[in-house]
Amino acid sequence: WKVETEETDSVDVQFQLTPDAGIDFTLFMIDQGDAPEVKEAQKVAYLYSGSLDDDYAYAYLAGDSRFELTEVNVDATEETPESLREYEAVVVSPTIGADNAFVANLKQIIAYVPVLNLNPYLYEPLGLGKAAVSTTNLLTVLDAENAAFENIDVAQGLEMLLEGANVTGVELGEYFAADKIIATAGDITAMHMHNANRNAYLLLPITIDDMPLANQDVISQLIPQSLQAVTDTKQEVKPVSKPVISVKQEDGASVVSISANYSNVIYYTT
Repeated sequence: WKVETEETDSVDVQFQLTPDAGIDFTLFMIDQGDAPEVKEAQKVAYLYSGSLDDDYAYAYLAGDSRFELTEVNVDATEETPESLREYEAVVVSPTIGADNAFVANLKQIIAYVPVLNLNPYLYEPLGLGKAAVSTTNLLTVLDAENAAFENIDVAQGLEMLLEGANVTGVELGEYFAADKIIATAGDITAMHMHNANRNAYLLLPITIDDMPLANQDVISQLIPQSLQAVTDTKQEVKPVSKPVISVKQEDGASVVSISANYSNVIYYTT
């Protein structure tokens, strides 16, 4: 059905199926049916250490046409926190050890570029909390509407790991204390999101040891969708302007107003 006239951009179409119709609908195209929008692959820096041979997350993301991965070996790289901000997103691999010298740079990119962190063991050296092993291999999803879980059934709990391997999550420190908890594993935070609407940071803890034991049907969807969820929040960070302070007399009082461009919060003292 195609709209031929210039007076309207819509048409009502009704489909009626009977049990013996022998019809299978495979596609409904709404808008842009003749020329669907094609997005360029998003440029993502994949930070790792040593080898990617055992990193299943890299394999799943490298095979996803939505992303163009740049391998960044943190053991020998010229990338800086400033240069990493030019990417659409940054993924932190679980191959990076807590004692790696590059770890100190990671805290400087949070809020400046979307980050998907797969490595809970980096929380302690970054002063963001510490890794903690739960007593379960199930995730309890608290935010089922999060884009990371699209088309994944989380109603009965998400089985991340096979029997005998429990989820390694984190105990959050002060920096992330007010974050939205996306999923838990027992009493442990498994997934949380920081700065959900702008250059979001998301933890999805899948250690190198756990990857071979993980439910591959789940993580093959969950990892790319988690990356897409944070990548969609990419925004340019603009410096806050110098505050403008104005005073006017109103009902016998002096009313002081303070404003600043690109600022969500203004702090002041008397």
